[in-house]
Amino acid sequence: MKKVKKKLIALLTAVILLVLILPTIGRAVFADGDSDWDEMSFEAQNNYKIFDIDSGLPFLGYLAVTQTPDGFIYTGGYGGLVRYDGKKFERISGVDSVLSLWVTKDDSLWIGTNTGVLVNL
Repeated sequence: MKKVKKKLIALLTAVILLVLILPTIGRAVFADGDSDWDEMSFEAQNNYKIFDIDSGLPFLGYLAVTQTPDGFIYTGGYGGLVRYDGKKFERISGVDSVLSLWVTKDDSLWIGTNTGVLVNL
């Protein structure tokens, strides 16, 4: 029992040290003072953009997202279906309360709704 307890304490100590030390090592590697990494925004460092109402989303609370082979990104939620072309968001009329989105092998988009309707675009 004592051996198990000692091993458990050693393991927990190692995990705690890793959690505390690894972020510091990462900052030391990337924040060498010779680049603009420190001044870059979180979005730029991680190569993605955060979208919200201010950036054009018609509503919040999305339940599904997918990209079709033609490059459009579709998002859906209780507020309906939205298509993003890389520049602007467009709400698709006639499709409400989206729960799921699928792109099939033949590249068609299927939308499952909260009302039990299955829509094909």
